[in-house]
Amino acid sequence: NDRLHVLGGLRLAYLGIDNYSPSIARTDKTSETKVLPRFGVVYDLSPMASVYAGYSEGMKGNPFAFYTGTPEPETSRQAEIGLKFGDEETLSGNVAAFVIERRNTLVADPLTLGLTSIPVGEQRSRGVELDLAWKPADRWKITSNFSIVDAQLTKDIPFGAPAGTPLPFVPRQSGGLWVSYDLTDASGNGWSLGAGVHGNSSSFIWTGSAYEVPGYATADLGIGYKLNGLTANLSIKNVFDREYFTAYEYLDGRVAKGDGRTIQFSLTNRF
Repeated sequence: NDRLHVLGGLRLAYLGIDNYSPSIARTDKTSETKVLPRFGVVYDLSPMASVYAGYSEGMKGNPFAFYTGTPEPETSRQAEIGLKFGDEETLSGNVAAFVIERRNTLVADPLTLGLTSIPVGEQRSRGVELDLAWKPADRWKITSNFSIVDAQLTKDIPFGAPAGTPLPFVPRQSGGLWVSYDLTDASGNGWSLGAGVHGNSSSFIWTGSAYEVPGYATADLGIGYKLNGLTANLSIKNVFDREYFTAYEYLDGRVAKGDGRTIQFSLTNRF
């Protein structure tokens, strides 16, 4: 069918883990083979719009962990539906709804006071994402993105957080806006300018914690110059030196100060 496009596949995945803990003189081994399907379909509503759906499964190991007992592979399932629309010259975008489920994620073992981990966690993330790109004039381009994500436990952690607890490090809302102005000539040489803002809502600092880092927004600037194969870029991150904090993913319940004003320069030559 001219409007219908289908993609399907199977991947045979093998995962082997040899886990040795010299401090307790213990060796544990895991070996698992799994068939991982992948499926996608796109239907063209018109030359300017298409709807799509996809499904895939995955498997991975978490090697850098101290296990209680035998390691287990982490498995995942992902499904997504969405709409793509527009063209490359004026307005284009994508809106999608998704759900991701993970099993055998690592959680702290309460019997060892969190010194070791057990692969019994189950999690689910679901939400909506929106991306837009608009060219209001010949040299102007505006890009934006926004997402809403509900990420939570779907199974009680033994002697820990119950199902329904929000996952840490995941802001419920996040998004950004970037405006660029292109002064390059027909050969692609010349100046380009850009400015934008990015923000996150608050997020929890650890699973089951009542504490959150507050939401924040930072502004960025960029300027570039291209001459034949030589490209120079200067960017300023967090222009107004906004103070903010992020959850620290190591050591339970800690936070880290976000990057202050940062100036970066890069020079690239292509030949």
